[in-house]
Amino acid sequence: MTTDLVVPEAGALEADPVQYMAVVLHRAKGWLAEAQSIEQVRETKAVAVGYESVIREKELAFDAQLSATEIVRRCERRIGELVRQGQRDGTVLSRGQTVGDRTRGCDLRRPHEAVGVSENDRKAVSDAYAMADSPNEEFEEAISEAREEGNLSRANVVRKVKGEKPKTNDRSEWHHRRRRIDSNRILETLAQELDAAADGLDLMDPDDLDADLVETAVPAIKKSIATVNRHLRRIQHD
Repeated sequence: MTTDLVVPEAGALEADPVQYMAVVLHRAKGWLAEAQSIEQVRETKAVAVGYESVIREKELAFDAQLSATEIVRRCERRIGELVRQGQRDGTVLSRGQTVGDRTRGCDLRRPHEAVGVSENDRKAVSDAYAMADSPNEEFEEAISEAREEGNLSRANVVRKVKGEKPKTNDRSEWHHRRRRIDSNRILETLAQELDAAADGLDLMDPDDLDADLVETAVPAIKKSIATVNRHLRRIQHD
């Protein structure tokens, strides 16, 4: 099964980003409705996050970026649906169960493992549940409203499916784009890109890696991680 999210030819995205991403979004909707593999959906999400990054870096049409972000949200919802299905089928731990409850010979995963986040990232899991548990009509309405606002962040979509009011300090995407530096967008983008990178690492085969690349890339990555951790400590302490 193909996700149809790979650029078919060079320059297709840059030539008409809005139309191209509209087609990609349409195909993604159809594919996600039938997807039964959490891993494949996570791969699709990683590709969509990549689209977001390219569109943002090349400063292409904002509407094209919204389409990419919408695919990410739809992937997160589908992952939540498949985790719920796994809990019903007995392949994913449900609330109250422990690893000791695993059936002999059955590789029962924890919810955060299935979602593809760290054990401490309970928010990502609960958000996936919130989107998955909402009726289709309510989810589509939430996505539509969030897109009209120019804010398809996970927090905004989840607030809408829960029927919660936005925080008083929330700003529309129009206000964000008027600012030269958007600190919230920087942090959100970092979280999304690290999430996508983590999914890629799960698929990586160490035996296929070039030794010279490992020698240069690993130290650079470790240095970047140290820098990220330093800034995160500063943010959390402020």
